[in-house]
Amino acid sequence: MKFTISREKIASAMKVVEQAIPGKTTMPVLNNVLLSKTGNRLVLESNSLDMAIQTGVKLDSTDEGDFCILVHSRIIKVIESLSGEEVKFDFDQEKLKLNLKSGKSKFTINCVKADDFPQADFSDKEADLEIGGAEFKRLIRQTVFCTSSPTSGFSKIAYQGVFMELNNGNLRGIGTDMYRASYVLASVNPLKVDEKGVGVIVPAESLKRLAKLVNDADTVYITHGDNFAFYVFGENRIYCSLLDDEYPDIDQVYPKDFKSSTCVDVESVLTVLHRAQLMQVEGKARVFLSLTDSVLNAYSATKMGEMDEDVEAVSSSGDFSKVCFNVPFLQEALKVVDTDLLGISMASGDNEIMILSTVDQEGNSDGRYYYLALPLKQADVL
Repeated sequence: MKFTISREKIASAMKVVEQAIPGKTTMPVLNNVLLSKTGNRLVLESNSLDMAIQTGVKLDSTDEGDFCILVHSRIIKVIESLSGEEVKFDFDQEKLKLNLKSGKSKFTINCVKADDFPQADFSDKEADLEIGGAEFKRLIRQTVFCTSSPTSGFSKIAYQGVFMELNNGNLRGIGTDMYRASYVLASVNPLKVDEKGVGVIVPAESLKRLAKLVNDADTVYITHGDNFAFYVFGENRIYCSLLDDEYPDIDQVYPKDFKSSTCVDVESVLTVLHRAQLMQVEGKARVFLSLTDSVLNAYSATKMGEMDEDVEAVSSSGDFSKVCFNVPFLQEALKVVDTDLLGISMASGDNEIMILSTVDQEGNSDGRYYYLALPLKQADVL
């Protein structure tokens, strides 16, 4: 059974399914890629149990006959290494061997039957919404950095994912690890009459892998089920298991009143935070921020010495005294900002919660991204 496909097309498809190959697993069958040929189309699948991917390519030429086999995921690296413009496949169904030829290279790959491979439900589903690829990647980028790692030791599984819900024509995403939180609103096109969707928690690790596959020009169709999220774009179908946990009500923590607000240049603040980090020789990198007379001041004192620098505000109202924050946390929040200007607001009262937000050229919040920063406790500062 022979067929031919361009090396570029098959290598691209292999890179897609690679995102669902588990790094470590107690189930060896998951270290394989499923290859299924039907007519002039080759379908590839992978499954880590948390995430499953299916993609397909049209064959350039093919013999009669179909098959469904498993090959070890190292075939992805083999395909990448080939130098020919096309790859010729010759599958021996009796011996379960897949012969590859490209340029001067020849490989014989041992295959196994696909009976034990866990296949996800990639059937057509009614999508809840559609979203542009660039907007979807922005939502992921501006939330996943706030989530906790599965190895962090937190008992609450919800913190390992991003909470997503459809509400009033927008897709809202929230990420938190108890010490900070990000809120993102993404523009979408709801495809069902009921625009109020059920909130789901999508694993952050799955979203990071998904973001690598989506192109800015793609249209992503999303379906949220009881225990899964399903994404379709181009030739790709992605099935993600959801986290089964109750998400904390972050809205209760969000301040309602503010004693000060200022608008500053994002790159200027990032530069100052970098200098503050350079002063830290051990322990947490921290910085004291204050706002006085439209000047944002950053101050850091460590065993190495002191750092003191001002950033002129573009616009400002109100003041706040020195409050200590975690430098890496602020840097991560600013690095995902996609505007030139940044809004900084300090909550009223004694809780000293600071809100960072993306703003337009007039300095007004655009409602697309908010970051809630909690101050370091005094015990952590001394």
